[in-house]
Amino acid sequence: MSAPAPAAPAGRVNLLAPHVARWPAGAPVVELRGVHKRFGDLHLLRGVDLTVRAGETFVIAGQSGSGKSVLLKMMNGLVAPDEGEVRLFGQPLAALREAERALLRRRCTMVFQSYALIDSMTVAENIGFPLTQGSALPAPEVARLVEELLALLELSGAGGLLPASLSGGMRKRVALARAVVSNPEVVLLDEPTTGLDPVMIEFVDALIAKTQRLYGLTSVLVSHDMTSNRRLADRMGVLSEGVLAEVGSFEEVSRSACTASPRCSSPTT
Repeated sequence: MSAPAPAAPAGRVNLLAPHVARWPAGAPVVELRGVHKRFGDLHLLRGVDLTVRAGETFVIAGQSGSGKSVLLKMMNGLVAPDEGEVRLFGQPLAALREAERALLRRRCTMVFQSYALIDSMTVAENIGFPLTQGSALPAPEVARLVEELLALLELSGAGGLLPASLSGGMRKRVALARAVVSNPEVVLLDEPTTGLDPVMIEFVDALIAKTQRLYGLTSVLVSHDMTSNRRLADRMGVLSEGVLAEVGSFEEVSRSACTASPRCSSPTT
C-alpha cells in the first residue's frame, strides 16, 4: 500500500488554473451522496455514498458491468446522476454552469481506459497538448515539462514517436503523463493496467505511485486487479449490486469479503 502523498507539495501550481488555491490536505475533495443511475430498465447505481479526501489513493473494485467506470465519470461531471448529489472541490456539479464545471475539470484530470491519445500527434505533442491548448506557457517551457515527465515515466527517447508505434504499457504511461503535466490536484484513472502482463502491471503501478507522491495527487482508480489494488490503495471500495458494499483498507475489505465467503481460505487472497 502506498503512503498518502501530501496534497500540496511546495511550489506545485496548477498550470491550467494558476490563480486557484490548492485544496487543503485531508479535506473531502470528491463526495457522492445517494447517487443513482439508470440506463433504460437497468438500475445500475442504487444509492452510492463515498468521500475521497485530498492526498489519498482510493480504488474502486467490482465485477465487470457493475458500474465502476460510470461512477468514475460522475466524479468530474462527464456523467450526471439521476438522483443524489456529486460534489467536486466542495461544489455541487449539477448546480454549476458548464463553464464552472470546465474550470473544475482543469483541476481534476482523467486517464481513460482506451488511452484517448491523438493518433496524428507525437508522444511529446500528446503529453503537452493540455498546456499548449489551455495555458499561456511558452513552447520551450512546455517542452521542458514534457521532457521531465518522459524521464520520470521512463519514456526518454519516445517523444518523437506516434501512438501507433507504442506498446500498451507505453501508451498507458503517455496517457498518465498527459493527465499530470498540468499539475492537477485530482486524477481519475479508469483501469490503468488492463491488458498488461503481470510484470508490466507491477511496473506501471510503481510509476503511478511515484507520480502520485511527486505531484501530490489525489488519485481515484477503477481496477479489477486485486494484486495491483493491494499495492496502490490507501482505501478501497467494492461496488456490488449498485452500492459500495465495503469500504476500508485493502486488508479490511479482503477480510470482510472472506468472512462472507466460505470458499475463501485466506484473508488476503
